[in-house]
Amino acid sequence: MNIECPNCKKKFSNDQFLYHCREYDPQLGVCKFYCPNCSASIDTMVTVGNISLGYVYSTGNSRFSGVIDYQIRDLKVDGTMVSYNGLEYDLESGDA
Repeated sequence: MNIECPNCKKKFSNDQFLYHCREYDPQLGVCKFYCPNCSASIDTMVTVGNISLGYVYSTGNSRFSGVIDYQIRDLKVDGTMVSYNGLEYDLESGDA
């Protein structure tokens, strides 16, 4: 399955997408996907088996609202570490 940048519509493999995720916010459980094609910054929540693209808003406390969900089989999450397809990604530092 390919994940599409909502800004430029370029499609990325799951591995490519995770490689471009950075700046994990532990309070919200959200990181940023930085599109290498158009430079857009997309709020992203990565959970077991799912990648959700959306936005952060504030009504008192900040919250994440998912708009587009991608079900990703075999996607595992442990804190800031994500593993998929034999590779590990650190959402906080962006290291793969």
